[in-house]
Amino acid sequence: MKKPLILPLVIIVVIFLASPVCMSLAQEQEETEEPIDYSWGVVKSISPDQVVVTEQNEETGQENDVVYKIDSGVAVNNTYKIEDIVVGNSIGVEYEVKDGAKVVKVIDVEEEFQQEDDAQDAKTCDK
Repeated sequence: MKKPLILPLVIIVVIFLASPVCMSLAQEQEETEEPIDYSWGVVKSISPDQVVVTEQNEETGQENDVVYKIDSGVAVNNTYKIEDIVVGNSIGVEYEVKDGAKVVKVIDVEEEFQQEDDAQDAKTCDK
C-alpha cells in the first residue's frame, strides 16, 4: 500500500528540485540574446545582402552612411518584398549587432514613399 504513494511523491520532489535549474537556464539564455535596436534613414544603396542607409545624427545634425547586413529571414513591412525597396526610400530598420556587424531583422518602408513608387509603376504600366 505504501508503494502507490511513493511514486507520486518522488515525481513531485523531482519537479520541485528541477524547476530552479530550468528557470536559471531560461534566465541565462535571455541574458545572452542580443537586444534589438532601431534606426531610420534614407536608402543610399541596396543589394541582396546589405543596405546602406543615410542617417542623421540627432546630436550633431550630421548625416552618416551606415551599412547593415540583411538577415536571410528579414521581414519587410509596408511592401511586398525586399526587391521592392529602392534608393531614396525612407526606411526604418530593426537590427542586432552580431560579430561587430549590424544585422537587419525587420525593415519598415515609409508608406508615402511606397505610394509614390506604386503611382510611378502604375503610370509606367499605362504607357
